[in-house]
Amino acid sequence: MTSQNVLDIEITRQRLADAGIDGWLFRDFRGTDTIGNSLLGLAKDGHRTRQFFYYIPAQGEPVKIVHRIEPRALEPLPGQTRTFSRWQELDAVLGEVLGGAQRIAMQYSPLGAIPYISRIDAGTVERVRSLGVEIVSSADLVQEFQATLNERQWHLHRTAADKLHRLINLVFSEISHRLDKGHRTTEYDIQRFMLEYYRQEGLVSDYPPIVAVGANSSDPHYMPSEKHHAEIVPDRVVQIDTWAKCNKDDGIYADISWVGYTGAKVPAEVAQVFATIAKARDAGVDAIKTARSKGETLRGCDVDDVCRGIIEEAGHGEHFVHRTGHSLYDVPHGNGANIDNYETHDDRLLRPRCLFTIEPGIYIPEQFGLRTEINVYLPDEGDPIVTGSGAQPEVALLG
Repeated sequence: MTSQNVLDIEITRQRLADAGIDGWLFRDFRGTDTIGNSLLGLAKDGHRTRQFFYYIPAQGEPVKIVHRIEPRALEPLPGQTRTFSRWQELDAVLGEVLGGAQRIAMQYSPLGAIPYISRIDAGTVERVRSLGVEIVSSADLVQEFQATLNERQWHLHRTAADKLHRLINLVFSEISHRLDKGHRTTEYDIQRFMLEYYRQEGLVSDYPPIVAVGANSSDPHYMPSEKHHAEIVPDRVVQIDTWAKCNKDDGIYADISWVGYTGAKVPAEVAQVFATIAKARDAGVDAIKTARSKGETLRGCDVDDVCRGIIEEAGHGEHFVHRTGHSLYDVPHGNGANIDNYETHDDRLLRPRCLFTIEPGIYIPEQFGLRTEINVYLPDEGDPIVTGSGAQPEVALLG
């Protein structure tokens, strides 16, 4: 059992009571509920070959429901243990444990609206509902316990953000230097340059950074490789997207995107597109700031609407093909509210101490794509904080 993200039972009970939920039911089979396993602090290499349930009621003692062949599967967790072998026994035990409960939370999202939360299969939902229990989404509970930062995590994020912003400056300088000296350089060369910086600075990431030149930048998730990459030549857009965290157990990701142009002057069309996405980006931050000044809390979908509306008004709605932003935590795409009313309808509130990206982009097929990405943290009080050195004001000249 690990210490990171382990639920505090008393706090969990209080949150359940506040929300009018009778309990939180966890169910896993062979690692299907990664959220629950992380929250409960269950080791990935634990020997659990049968499904199990763990129930935290708003009142009363937690209950572990495990197969008799693995009676110690949840031994580190508090609570009484109930065992089963036959499926009929499991139904009976679940019925007894949930008896009297009317509304329980599970890792469930109505209509699969938020895939990050939707970890319980339809059959299990049917099984629990057959006991006369209403299932509600655990999305807000998960966000509180697995998407809000403590002081150390907030510090580690800022450290990573500062390092990534320094890296952007180094990358742009390196590209300019190589072009000025006539040294042939490719997307893959710059990607390796960035990975070496990660190593030197104690940063880690799940994937290498994005370096996309010219038409490749019109693919939002283009990734150069040793075999497939383009040369960086004059008079081209260069999109850099870098995400990483400090190599610590409780490190929190930073994730930023900046744009350069390998010429003496940014073309008018490129400058106009960047001005549009920068306006959308800043409008999202301003909307949050205004709402907080009024004591209001926006949802992720609300901020997406604000940013997307500006891009649509500029005539580029069809060229903005992804959500506006995503939650950041110990993985690049965390389990908190996303800035999204496009790919999904994320109606979760943007709660204090959560961290997320705002990253509007415009991608014109086979020509170029631009994305400007910032990280936004919501303190307990006051204005949202853009971490690192802030937002990119204009396209960087690399010629």
